[in-house]
Amino acid sequence: MTSNADIARAMAENMAKAAVPLYGKKMRLPDRGAIIGIIKEFRRLLDLVYIGNWILNSTREKDRFEDYDILQEKLFALCARNGMSALISRWQGHIFPSQAYENGGIHEAIADYEDAVFEGGTSSKTGKPFTDYVTVESMVQCYLVNELSKNGDGFNTSAYLYKETGSEPMKMGPLWDYDLGFGNNNYEDLLPQPELLYTVYGSLGRALYALPEFRAEAQRQYTKYITPLADVLAGDADAVSADGSVHSFAWYREQVAAAAGYDELLWKSSHMDVRPGSSS
Repeated sequence: MTSNADIARAMAENMAKAAVPLYGKKMRLPDRGAIIGIIKEFRRLLDLVYIGNWILNSTREKDRFEDYDILQEKLFALCARNGMSALISRWQGHIFPSQAYENGGIHEAIADYEDAVFEGGTSSKTGKPFTDYVTVESMVQCYLVNELSKNGDGFNTSAYLYKETGSEPMKMGPLWDYDLGFGNNNYEDLLPQPELLYTVYGSLGRALYALPEFRAEAQRQYTKYITPLADVLAGDADAVSADGSVHSFAWYREQVAAAAGYDELLWKSSHMDVRPGSSS
């Protein structure tokens, strides 16, 4: 696959050939280091959009979310104009992520990570532990936030992974999709007994929760970060931390209640209790 350095060199050469006038003067071009930084951010955006579309549409066959397909195609179309043609393929007039992108990028790393988790922590194919693929710190951070906010979607269908560089493990995040969190649903009907854990009703969540290294890090982070805020989190809607950065679960529930109502109108999910106090 084309390296970041090669892409940066091609972009710099193209920009030098066609400098853009700015108020009668030539615009100062970014140096090679700055271009490489831009490329890394763009590759991260490609990965986020690709994985998001994969999670939402990979099992939907003909009933796909078309908007996500369109967004992915528009973003990957930019590759051809910026020295990244190896990342795309064309079929029937449309642009798709290439096999080289899928095999050499985050997609393969995620598949290996899931194999390691489901095989008790170590991949039989690669011989590597799950922590070689995703930092346990970021996994646990996402797990704790989603568990405490009662967000059953967050650690299952609504999860993102990204890489800062090609050699480092992936990180889990950013956090999103909280319209049905904080009690604006009746996920309790779906939870396995007797654990009653919101993040483990999905198979990946259950497999992670069973790994001793994951559980030990969860206990460490809970003690360090959550325990000191217990009174605030369990307080009424007006409770807030001393620095104003953390509110109570009751406050967050009020904030997402309207979004949950819109979600109900969109999805017609009759099993969801979309507003605080709802018994429907």
